Amino acid sequence: MSDVARFVELVRQGLEANRRGDALLALTSYDRALALQPRSADALFNRGNALLALGRYPEALASYEKALELRSDDAEALNNRGNALRALGRHAEAVASYEHALRIVPAYAKALGNRGTALLALERAHEALDSFRQAYTASQDAPWMIGIAHALHALERNEEALEAYERALAVNPSAVAALGGRGNVLQALNRHEEALSAYQHALAIDPKDAETHWNEALVRLTLGDYRRGWEKYEWRWDNPALRSPRRHSDKPLWMGERDIAGQTILLHAEQGYGDAIQAIRYAPLVAASGGRVIGHCRVALSGLFRSVQGVAQVVTDEDPLPPFDCHTPLMSLPLAFRTTLETIPASVPYVAAPQPRVHAWRTRLARHGGKPKVGLAWRGNPDFSRVHAKSCPVERLLPLMREDCTFFSLQTGDAGADAARLGLIADHIGELQTFEDTAALVQALDLVITVDTAVAHLAGALARPVWIMLPFSADWRWLRGREDSPWYSSACLVRLPRASDWDSVVAAVRQRLRDHCVGKEKTDG
Repeated sequence: MSDVARFVELVRQGLEANRRGDALLALTSYDRALALQPRSADALFNRGNALLALGRYPEALASYEKALELRSDDAEALNNRGNALRALGRHAEAVASYEHALRIVPAYAKALGNRGTALLALERAHEALDSFRQAYTASQDAPWMIGIAHALHALERNEEALEAYERALAVNPSAVAALGGRGNVLQALNRHEEALSAYQHALAIDPKDAETHWNEALVRLTLGDYRRGWEKYEWRWDNPALRSPRRHSDKPLWMGERDIAGQTILLHAEQGYGDAIQAIRYAPLVAASGGRVIGHCRVALSGLFRSVQGVAQVVTDEDPLPPFDCHTPLMSLPLAFRTTLETIPASVPYVAAPQPRVHAWRTRLARHGGKPKVGLAWRGNPDFSRVHAKSCPVERLLPLMREDCTFFSLQTGDAGADAARLGLIADHIGELQTFEDTAALVQALDLVITVDTAVAHLAGALARPVWIMLPFSADWRWLRGREDSPWYSSACLVRLPRASDWDSVVAAVRQRLRDHCVGKEKTDG
């Protein structure tokens, strides 16, 4: 057999292996073919496809780029190159690759849909929606209707998103992405029991779908089903959307199942600052189990963690780790202690600020007169995916400024212009470098009014009066329909009656503030 005939046969074998789903055999065939003809754009392209199927994304990208050096106008190679870039998290470059393909084939449905997915990852939901709609117009393929629904959900157009998911499911009732997405929209609409049903339907089809297990956990926790909710919460480690890598896998994981008397246990923070503040309440229980507790957290939390009873040592992400025998991620402690609504360790305060600093703040705040002193936080962590839904537009807070209080900004970062628009006292913001700094100020205030962000957890953990303005579909930890919190006895929850209706919630807070000030005057009098 000639080299040409052998090359053709190897490519045919590779294509056949791909059709059977044997990407490794396909790769072997393409590599052998390329040894005969190294400059075959087709073989390089197909090799990239096999590598992409194997999850070997950098190699796939390199193979597509070699193919494109030989045939730069190959729209399919440009599309698949975009897929490799997207798998590597290089979404902006992926968009550019898809758009290059679309300049060659303007109605290329796959490139249009894939561009929508990359744009959605870049939080450019309006553009993603347009791209998905173009893809669906070009092909009528159900996956692009699911993309339309994803984009509508990202834009908080949830009723429209629900309709789009149901259109996709009418074509393919077993589409796990549509079932999961439908569950997410139902969650956002506060239709949690229906969301749970959607997730269970999805898991009946794909029992290993980590993202759906995780979303089911959030629904169960919201509904107060802590027994099953905490178990499902462990799926976060396998959920690619969260990108939560397992840590310290070389040491035993402690989940409350064995005696740790005399051992050193590392409790390590994960997820957001608020999660860490909420969960560090378990440290005294771990210490009571006989373990020597080391708290591991980001620098901004270290001083606060040192104030927690039972924490023998605190190390930060910037420190070398001391020796330890076992470990537990902080947000796994509720499962380790089999926490139910009735057994939440709710004794507050469980963190503290240094008293000399609290006294210094009280002296400083006294210069602003005798009116009630209220701290405000209105914006969540910009790194959080739902920050928009949880943040109150600053102009909506202006009615509060008419009440007879003195308001102080608790908003760090680049919120100076917002604070100025509200007329808040904010000259101290540069001093709030850590949560210990903010805790000292919060201790000196009469009241904190905040959105669902770390400040809410901090005030609650300090047992300071805190009113938390929650979005229409609130985070799991605030449960559903309650004005109080079993996690923080000093918290009052004020919920949006409808999505984005901050005016109503601010009006309710304003009336509560007016009553609070009148009550304080009577008490002081």
